[in-house]
Amino acid sequence: MTAKNIIAELKKLGFEVFVDGDDIVLRADEYPAPDIYQPLVAELKVCKKQAIEYLRGWDGEMKKLVDWFLNASLPETPFNLNPWTRVVSPSKFYAGLREDINVGPKRSRGRTGGLECDLIDLKRVLH
Repeated sequence: MTAKNIIAELKKLGFEVFVDGDDIVLRADEYPAPDIYQPLVAELKVCKKQAIEYLRGWDGEMKKLVDWFLNASLPETPFNLNPWTRVVSPSKFYAGLREDINVGPKRSRGRTGGLECDLIDLKRVLH
């Protein structure tokens, strides 16, 4: 079964399924019998990376930018992100970007393109 199908089955059982950092969280008002949902959880663990990607909802070019950022060697000293933005605390800036990425495209910066613009500018600075 694909990550998308497993998540759909868990939702049918009454689970809310979401990402918290690098973890997949399952929450339900009433848990079904363990023998019903635990096999699905075991399958979900096998395809955890794909499940997180699906739940975060990044796709296409934005997924490539997110993957690039999560694996990039980033500067630790202040730098100009673009002509009108100076990053004086890179660690705080990166933490904010990671938080936006973890929440996914439903957050305002993901919906409005702010996160994408920052990632594009950051990639341009480093290349």
